[in-house]
Amino acid sequence: MTARVYIQNVIIRISQEDLMLTDYIDAALHHATYKILEDGSYWGEIPALPGLWGSGSTLEACREDLGDVVQDWLIFAFKQDRTIPIINGIDLNATAAV
Repeated sequence: MTARVYIQNVIIRISQEDLMLTDYIDAALHHATYKILEDGSYWGEIPALPGLWGSGSTLEACREDLGDVVQDWLIFAFKQDRTIPIINGIDLNATAAV
């Protein structure tokens, strides 16, 4: 419940800049690379987000898992005030007020 409220707050904050969290996740997934493993399952990663990966029994399940992983990582990054890589010109990093 808390995470969901936090995600909504992030979306509201970002949408004020005409950017949506889902746009970032979609852009990241567009750059994903996938492999078929020996057991026939799928494994995917996004090179711009090292260390994040997803897996699934189908390509679609793998893509969905990878999207969930990116979303979870973004929540963590926001809470920890981490730098978020810019993907396709989408910059989710907070900017200092002048």
